[in-house]
Amino acid sequence: MRRAAIVSPDFFEQAERPLRKRGFDVFAVPFSSRVDERIAGHPDLQLFAADGRAFVHPDMPEDFTAVLSRYADITVCSTRLGALYPEDCPYNIAFTGEAALCRRSIIPPEIAAFFDARGIPVIDVPQGYARCSTLVVGGKTIITEDEGIAKAARTAGFDVTVVRPGFIPLKGFKRGFIGGCSGASVSVGVRLCGEVNRGDLMTSPRIGSHHTINLPANEEQPLPESADTDTHTDTVFLSGTLSGHPDWKTMHAKISSRGKKVVELSAFPAEDYGSIMFL
Repeated sequence: MRRAAIVSPDFFEQAERPLRKRGFDVFAVPFSSRVDERIAGHPDLQLFAADGRAFVHPDMPEDFTAVLSRYADITVCSTRLGALYPEDCPYNIAFTGEAALCRRSIIPPEIAAFFDARGIPVIDVPQGYARCSTLVVGGKTIITEDEGIAKAARTAGFDVTVVRPGFIPLKGFKRGFIGGCSGASVSVGVRLCGEVNRGDLMTSPRIGSHHTINLPANEEQPLPESADTDTHTDTVFLSGTLSGHPDWKTMHAKISSRGKKVVELSAFPAEDYGSIMFL
């Protein structure tokens, strides 16, 4: 089954070709009018994905939700986004495949119930932007610039590499974050796709007229025979190169030590466009 990668509209042009080459259908998340316009296109603020399910905010355009439902079961949550922190980050959860790192008090109840039902451990951290601040290597290994996340994760038995903050641009802000320039495909489990769940109401997704979804070119033409169509769970994707980060060698060594490889999706310095999300 094919998989999807969700990226910022500001990063789509750079990311579409290299991700498609690796077997992903690539979509740009719609801009949200409910958060600061500088981060309105960050996927990790608008949805959370794990284990074959995606959770979206209630104002996500229905046509985009319908597209996502081709790759995962969808839960439309009750928690709306807000313009100010931490109301803009209830979906900003770092899922490693074995545990979820988040500020538990702000996450949507639907996601909390999912964690409880699946027996997914939740590591409560003070940082609301948990996903933005965490490069997920997978399992119990993370890289972060946030000391609060590092302390909580280490207490839970994680292997944590702390790097210096900064050195990653985020347009409109003094600096970006390590998680916001990265993405890792760590979802596991059986995929039963096509459902859209709004609380207790199960509905068929409707295509709305207020937003246009451009389906990827590979819906009409096959990928080249050389294209890689595996799930890339052995890969950490970056929006560009981190060679200018003073701790890059340390980060790369840690990623490699866990049997993972790094794919840079552009030749430019990595920027924080919001985490790349995989379904």
